[in-house]
Amino acid sequence: MKNKNINNIGNEIKTENDKLDKLSKLETVNKLNTSMLEEKIVDILNKNNIKPILSGNHLLIATIRIYEENKLDVILSELESLFNNYKSYEISSSHISSCCAPSYDEIRYKIEF
Repeated sequence: MKNKNINNIGNEIKTENDKLDKLSKLETVNKLNTSMLEEKIVDILNKNNIKPILSGNHLLIATIRIYEENKLDVILSELESLFNNYKSYEISSSHISSCCAPSYDEIRYKIEF
């Protein structure tokens, strides 16, 4: 009887270790996806001569500020093309004007991996 209990405990430990291993691999894949996505976004901005200033958690939501109005449509188009590769996404933009600072367009996006 004692031997069966030890075997059961051994199997439970193996199952838990397998679960932790799968979780660790999933976290690694998510980190790589996030890193690659961030690099692609920065490339899009650099290609359009926009200095990248990204904020937010890129797994969920982020904001990009564009200070050159004529670049907004091109960047939005390229981002949408990139985001079509993911499970789902939301993207929006708005023009921000202030009395005390330069105006800019703000792009907000949310991605589900």
